[in-house]
Amino acid sequence: PDSIVNIEKYAFRDCSNLESVTIGNNVTNIELGAFMFCTDLSIVTIGDSVTNIGKSAFLSCESLTDIVLPDGIVTIGDYAFYGCSNLTNVIIGQSVAKIGCEVFRSCPLTTVTFKETSGWYVSRFETENSGTSVEVSDLSTVFFYLTNSYYLFRNN
Repeated sequence: PDSIVNIEKYAFRDCSNLESVTIGNNVTNIELGAFMFCTDLSIVTIGDSVTNIGKSAFLSCESLTDIVLPDGIVTIGDYAFYGCSNLTNVIIGQSVAKIGCEVFRSCPLTTVTFKETSGWYVSRFETENSGTSVEVSDLSTVFFYLTNSYYLFRNN
């Protein structure tokens, strides 16, 4: 319903028969582990009002193959899609400014598309506000950073 603005932590954890979810346009936050271990979840549609995807939000959603992170999202938490063992295609919206560590660890990514390609840098530390500049069009480099213990930030 439209009255839901927050998907609480662990709200759908272990709902192994959940196959698809549409996150409404009034939701702004998907909290820690909200959909973790939903092993049959293959279709996720995220509304335009979501600004935050929490840590481990979709961890081990093994049936997920594609995800579009809409333009409203600003932060993608650590391990958000860790262990999505069939996730191959990702589109990252233009408002994303922070991508946590190991977000796509153990995902067989083949395509990652950044809608905003300039101003990205990488750091080993979450609290850094500067780091090494990174060219997100270099897919092998991006895959490395997105699947290991690095944070990606973008200067707005």
